[in-house]
Amino acid sequence: SGESSVARPMKLLIPGCAVTSSAAREFSLLMAIRTWNNPVLPFHCCPLHSALWEMRASMRSLERSKCRPHFAPTAEMQCEHCGILSLADDADEDSVEDEKLQYCYVCRAFSIRLISNPFARQSL
Repeated sequence: SGESSVARPMKLLIPGCAVTSSAAREFSLLMAIRTWNNPVLPFHCCPLHSALWEMRASMRSLERSKCRPHFAPTAEMQCEHCGILSLADDADEDSVEDEKLQYCYVCRAFSIRLISNPFARQSL
């Protein structure tokens, strides 16, 4: 066959940054649904699965929305361990200025650094 077995690098929303881990993505989704007050219907086994049901409905609605070709994460920092993105506002300003590693609320490592992101502070 004429196909190459060499893997091509994947395109990332923020080039030069790490991919966010599955564990970090799941944690951030759980954090999001913990800010919602949704009904727990009789066919749901528990509040978590009820919230996940609502999240799925919201995701389906967003999938049907119009495309946003310029959608990008607005992060200014990234955890080098789990890959979660965050804003500098979430960090201790003195540490950011001193370029010290920040504490990651997801993986609990001191591994968050400033990143170069041309989309930082872009609105939805």
